[in-house]
Amino acid sequence: MPSFEVGTRCWLPDEEKGWVGCEVTKNEYLPSGQCHLVLTKETGETIYIETTNEALNAAANYQDSTIKDTTLPVLRNPPILEVAHDLTFLSYLNEPAVLHAIKQRYAQNCIYTYSGIVLIAINPFANIDELYTQEMIQQYARKTREEMVPHIFAIAEEAFREMSNKHENQTIIVSGESGAGKTVTAKYIMRFFASVEEDISASDGDEAHQLEMSDIEKKILATNPIMEAFGNAKTTRNDNSSRFGKYLQILFDSNKKIIGSKIKTYLLERSRLVYQPKSERNYHIFYQLLKGLTPDIRESLHLTEPSDYFYLNQGESIEIIGMDDIEEFNVTSDSLSLIGFTSGMQFEIFKVLAALLHIGNIEIKKTRNEASVSSEDPHLIYACELLGIDPSSFAKWIVKKQINTRSEKIISNLNFNQACVSRDSVAKFIYSGIFNSLVENINTVLCNPDVEESINSFIGVLDIYGFEHFEQNSFEQFCINYANEKLQQEFNKHVFKLEQEEYIQEEIEWSFIEFNDNQPCIDLIENRVGILSLLDEESRLPSGSDESWTEKLYQTFSKPPTNSVFGKPRFHQDKFIVSHYANDVTYDVEGFIEKNRDTVSDGHLEVLNATTNSTLKSILELLQKETIEPNTSSNSVASTARNSPSPTALNKKTTQRKNTLGFMFKKSLVELMQTINETNVHYIRCIKPNSEKEAWKFDNLMVLSQLRACGVLETIRISCAGFPSRWTFDEFGQRYYFLTSTYDEWNSLDNEDTNVLIPFCKQILNETIDDVTKYQVGNTKIFFKAGILAFLEKLRSDKLNKLAIMIQNRIRMKHYRYLYLSIQKSIRDCQKLIRGYNVREDVAKQVKLAASILIQTKYRSVKVNRDVTETLQSITSVQSQLKGYIVMRRIEIELQKKACTMIQKKVRSYKYQRLFKDYKRSSVVIQSHMRRKAAVKIYELAKKERNSVGHLKTIAEDLQNEVIQFIEELVINIKENKKTTDICRQISKEDRTTLKSSTGIQYSKKLQQLKDDKLLVQNVLDKYEKLKDFCRKELKDLEEHTSNNNRDNLSLEAKLLHTKKEIKKLRGMDFSQSSGGAKKSTNDTLNFDDNTKPINDELVNILTNETSNLIKEAIEGMLPHGNGADVINKTAKKNKNEILYFARTIIIILDYMSKLNLTDAMKKLTTQALMAIEELISSEESNSKQNALATNFYWLNNVHEIYGFIYYISSRSSNSNAHMKNEIEQLQKSCTKTYLKLYKNCSRYTLHELKRQFNSSSSSSSNKEENDAIKEQLDTIYIYTDLFGMDGTFAQNMIVRILEELNTILFNDLLINTNRLTWEDGYQIDLKLRRIFKWCDSHEILSSQEYLNHICQSAKLLQLRLSNLEDFKIVCEFCYSLTMDQIHTILAKYTPTEFEQPIPKEIMNYISNILRKNDSRRHHSNNHRGTKNITLKSTMDSVAHNNDGMDQIRSIDIEGYGDLGAYLPTDRELAYLRKVLQLSVV
Repeated sequence: MPSFEVGTRCWLPDEEKGWVGCEVTKNEYLPSGQCHLVLTKETGETIYIETTNEALNAAANYQDSTIKDTTLPVLRNPPILEVAHDLTFLSYLNEPAVLHAIKQRYAQNCIYTYSGIVLIAINPFANIDELYTQEMIQQYARKTREEMVPHIFAIAEEAFREMSNKHENQTIIVSGESGAGKTVTAKYIMRFFASVEEDISASDGDEAHQLEMSDIEKKILATNPIMEAFGNAKTTRNDNSSRFGKYLQILFDSNKKIIGSKIKTYLLERSRLVYQPKSERNYHIFYQLLKGLTPDIRESLHLTEPSDYFYLNQGESIEIIGMDDIEEFNVTSDSLSLIGFTSGMQFEIFKVLAALLHIGNIEIKKTRNEASVSSEDPHLIYACELLGIDPSSFAKWIVKKQINTRSEKIISNLNFNQACVSRDSVAKFIYSGIFNSLVENINTVLCNPDVEESINSFIGVLDIYGFEHFEQNSFEQFCINYANEKLQQEFNKHVFKLEQEEYIQEEIEWSFIEFNDNQPCIDLIENRVGILSLLDEESRLPSGSDESWTEKLYQTFSKPPTNSVFGKPRFHQDKFIVSHYANDVTYDVEGFIEKNRDTVSDGHLEVLNATTNSTLKSILELLQKETIEPNTSSNSVASTARNSPSPTALNKKTTQRKNTLGFMFKKSLVELMQTINETNVHYIRCIKPNSEKEAWKFDNLMVLSQLRACGVLETIRISCAGFPSRWTFDEFGQRYYFLTSTYDEWNSLDNEDTNVLIPFCKQILNETIDDVTKYQVGNTKIFFKAGILAFLEKLRSDKLNKLAIMIQNRIRMKHYRYLYLSIQKSIRDCQKLIRGYNVREDVAKQVKLAASILIQTKYRSVKVNRDVTETLQSITSVQSQLKGYIVMRRIEIELQKKACTMIQKKVRSYKYQRLFKDYKRSSVVIQSHMRRKAAVKIYELAKKERNSVGHLKTIAEDLQNEVIQFIEELVINIKENKKTTDICRQISKEDRTTLKSSTGIQYSKKLQQLKDDKLLVQNVLDKYEKLKDFCRKELKDLEEHTSNNNRDNLSLEAKLLHTKKEIKKLRGMDFSQSSGGAKKSTNDTLNFDDNTKPINDELVNILTNETSNLIKEAIEGMLPHGNGADVINKTAKKNKNEILYFARTIIIILDYMSKLNLTDAMKKLTTQALMAIEELISSEESNSKQNALATNFYWLNNVHEIYGFIYYISSRSSNSNAHMKNEIEQLQKSCTKTYLKLYKNCSRYTLHELKRQFNSSSSSSSNKEENDAIKEQLDTIYIYTDLFGMDGTFAQNMIVRILEELNTILFNDLLINTNRLTWEDGYQIDLKLRRIFKWCDSHEILSSQEYLNHICQSAKLLQLRLSNLEDFKIVCEFCYSLTMDQIHTILAKYTPTEFEQPIPKEIMNYISNILRKNDSRRHHSNNHRGTKNITLKSTMDSVAHNNDGMDQIRSIDIEGYGDLGAYLPTDRELAYLRKVLQLSVV
């Protein structure tokens, strides 16, 4: 027998695919009896298993051993047997082998597979009409099942042949879950019978009968569209799902010709009429009706579109892709006409269907404890008109109920839910009657009394629902699963019977086969004290409820023996569990009692019975015949059915009672089982391969669960218990003859002589199989246990491999002998070639050696010549440098002389220029005062005119018109404002990027200009001779005026020193480079003065120890120039030396310190200077706001200048030591701190004034003054930045920061202020904001509204009129920056004026609901973050992080500043500063 040897193929369970293939790659048998297996899956994953030898052998023997190890894999069939058209042909009949065989056939587009007597049909979800053509029907007609491949036509032909030959009635059971293709399969079976019957008539020559049968055929086939229209609907699993069970009997006469048919239905899903889950539809007939009827008929029935009806629009799936409801309606109408329904009868049916749609639209109004229906409801009137009943009576019994007692009738009111149930019950009652009436009429037409007399046999096609197991299972699932239990029991018995009949026929030895009997589950349901009987008992009690019925179930079945198939959930008291053959199903008891009763109130019955509609009356009579159970014998039941009284009389009889739905279903199921037992049964199991309805997609887990549920695996298990594999003698001998030692005899045997074949086959079995119990030899076949064929296939493949290896050995011997001789010849040829090659290589080496010696000689000579040439060039270069140095010394002396002459000219002109500037400044001041007086007079006149009464009225009218116009335009421009804001913001970003890029371009131009120094110096050399004479003359004049200019002496010396440095720079340029460009030394200048003196210790002492005095004198020297306020008052514009006097004084001193490497002194001086500035600012805070603002701007400019110099030092000293770098970084931080403090002061003063203007309550007469004040305050920033020579972008950035902070302050005041708010407040704020926006537009400040978005949107919110919730939602779109909390706070403070309506309550309730949801969500969020904050945070704190203005580093030209003397006032002593100047010059 086969075992788990290396290379054995097997199956392992898998969570995703069900089963996955693997192969044994290693096995290790231990002396202790243990065994280690290593398996490799098809995915490459390795699995390790530990087991025992005994369990391993038991698994290899499959089901013959009682020892089972669930960890071991399941053996796999050989490849030749894996894709068998009949699963019983598989050697290993196990679950993965069956699944794999079906999957492989499905992949080959073979949707049909046999499993013994069962045909498995997989739904392809694709159009495969080529399998069902008339030619295909002809191929399967009059042929046995074994002759053709699996097909439903083979099953139908087998049923027809057995009916004809054995004179037995046949039944074909088609089962499967929804979407598996049951309906289509049954349809094709009916088509086969009709087509085959026509062929038989044609072959017999009965043309007349053939013509006659064509009408019956059409009528039988016409029942399909009718039943599908009234009984099929779209579900999530199937677009054409049958919502009822159907048993169709095709009737044959003694000549085996079709004469008619009968239809019996089971358990129509009535609840679908009133409720459909999402993505599902109601029954097809309603949609066909609304689409297919002509407009006139629809109008007469008061019908519109499907989406207008409650019974049709719940699933939100009005249309089905690929289905035309108009075309389907025409097919249904034609089929009804063919069956015998005239157009008038069809119209009457359509009237009742239309009435049902109107009943679903009857509006039931809900009160606290009751419900009501208006008698004027149009749908109520339409429904009652179509049904021919009284509207008031019908409406009355929708909301009321009647309880009959012995003495009186009690009428009580229904609540809303009960009224809806009452209305829907009537609709379901009528629709079930329509469906039953159609079936009754179809049976009357297709099986009339003449046909019944001619019936000889029939073939039944049962289209029944499969086993159902959902998340929530109710009464319908219980009945369906009960029917499947009965069918499964019958199926198991049938398979068991056929299996044992074949064993008896073949006369082999066999033992009794056990199978799982589901009789306990059936007894639990249908016994005298079973679930159905207890349900009927509870349903007949007036006070019966689902809860009391559940308690009875728990008490009755929670004990042996029923507790083995009945269970109680652990945590639910409203559910129970039934162990079915396929799975354990949990049922929800809610609705069981009502669905089982399936009754309509007596009041509604009385109203319906009084109908004038003849169609409805016939429907009611049929329903009452079916649902009334007389308390008499079965004979009286029949007589009562034949002589049924009128509906009114039936209602009055007290000896009759209504049947429950469960009782009727059980009764019809018993009759069905009796019919099946009396017929020969054929089984077709339909399988749904995937839930997405995707073509040719195979879901392993889904198919596996259906195979378990439909009983296919149980059939295989029964087969495996006996001898599942069976071969004829001829087939067995043909395949395995060479396994015997006398296989040569096979060719001489007669394959048709059984007496010869049996001994030969037995010889094969005796030589290959040791255990004789593994097979049985019958009369025509050999029967094998499971796994034996796989063992024989292994022996066969092993022997074939052995023979193949022998053949390969002979072929390889000849092949390699030929290769050996070829290689030997090739080696000899190679040796000849190699020897010749070696000789040629030796000769080549000698030639190369001689050539290399010659090359070395030449190379050495060239190298010596090059060294000599380079030495001579170096000497010449040194001489050129020395000569150039001498020439440069001469040029330096001449330039010094020229500089002296220029200094004399400057000194002489300085005095007169200063006098001229003083006169000019005085004239400007006088003119300004005169113009100011004239402007004040004009302003006073305008102010008086503006305060007049007429002017005030004009302004008030303009104000009112402006408010009205604004409110009308605001809502229209909400969305346009958003788009404009985004565009402005994008343009602003692009402008800033352009500004930065333009600054970089200017800097690059300066660098390029410096590279042209060579040309400039060349021009200076040309003028050198002319300047020599001029400098000599000017030096003489300077000596004559020295005594008269003592006070300016130091300044002149400083300028002279500066000029000398410039000359030194020019003379220090290297003109030997042809590319141009001046080179600087490491000290920035080259000093060629031979008389250079050492560092002055006195200067170092002053710079180190007298920093406080230097700061004091620098501030004292500032007074002539004035602080910021003085500059504003004196003149409109100052030069940079006056504005930046303090900064440049400190910078020059710091430059001295940096050159002397006095890092600590630099730090001390800078720190004290910044502290002095902060003290001056603190002293200025007591002055006027205007002076304080000017002072802060003045010092802000100076601090920025100092910071630029420190940055200049840091870039210049990049190669300095770490200590110096550290000190410079500290200085940068100190400057940044002082700069930010001044920046905040400037912003704070402006914000204070703007806030004061906004908070002032102004009338229309003072609007112009406020406008001028706001513009003046904003213009001040531009004036100061321009006055002090600051960058224009600095003013824009400051304005943006002020606007953002103003937005925060005003918005927070609006939220926190306790005063009430009106639309006038919003208008005043909006008016002032528009002035700011206008000013910003004039100064090219883009996106100004974004910086004031909160206060701007709040102002609009106060002005807009909120009349309803839609207006509020539009306003919310405009106020996109405000949160719902902020909007709620503003509206809560809003007070309407005298002629205004208050804010509607629905708006405030809507806001409150949103806030409660937000609070709840915030409460459940992570870490339970704190309470909500509706105010805004100050934006001025972010200035410290952004360093506004500090990123624009000023370029410091320290040489262009001049010396300290250029800044010192002549009228003050300033001893320390003058001493520093004097010592630095020396």
